[in-house]
Amino acid sequence: MLHVLLLILKITGIVIACILGLVIIVVAAVLFVPVRYKADADYHGKFKAHAKLSWLGILRVLVSYDEELAIKAKALFITIYSNNQKKEKTSKHRTSKKKKTKHLRKMRKNHRLRWLRL
Repeated sequence: MLHVLLLILKITGIVIACILGLVIIVVAAVLFVPVRYKADADYHGKFKAHAKLSWLGILRVLVSYDEELAIKAKALFITIYSNNQKKEKTSKHRTSKKKKTKHLRKMRKNHRLRWLRL
């Protein structure tokens, strides 16, 4: 009976030690891995600026100013925040895709009819 209790305590201790080790690794990464940044600015008749911030390649923030401010934040490859949504472009793309599929259906239908006529 006592050996079962000691086995449970041993497993619990190993799990707690693993979790504590992971927490220490994450805290050390936050403290010791630098944040990289790069900024460019230019003025030739109008002002342009671009800035990039990244941490471990996991988190990225892109800021640019070219007549209007554009900010984009990404985690891995997923966009978390973007202030310039291009809704017009996506809606035009969708309508052209619908027209294209409608045209292809019509062509397939005509092709089937030609085979039936022979």
